[in-house]
Amino acid sequence: MPLFIAGRIETFNFSFATRQFQMKFNADLGKGESEIFVPRERYFPDGFRLIQSNGVTLAYGGSTVRVVTNPNKLDVSGYRWDEARNRIVIRRWAADAGPMVLKIVPGGRD
Repeated sequence: MPLFIAGRIETFNFSFATRQFQMKFNADLGKGESEIFVPRERYFPDGFRLIQSNGVTLAYGGSTVRVVTNPNKLDVSGYRWDEARNRIVIRRWAADAGPMVLKIVPGGRD
């Protein structure tokens, strides 16, 4: 569930059947941090992947977030997993401001 988003959310949903979250939004890089609550223990015990429409895929499968794909070599240093609060914290989106799709899907590995 999105808690704070730097930008404007168009839509978001979570499918309990597939354990997939999707959010369409317009990023605004000047609006600060974003936070997304991810109930890891309940819905993603084997980890999860964060997939963005800009080609960036990050995976959580332990105590850190690792880069799986980043074809445009965008800066992903602003993404971190806050284990204590079950949140992905994004200091700055790895893309220019504008329309984006973000998905969170089960599994830290393919």
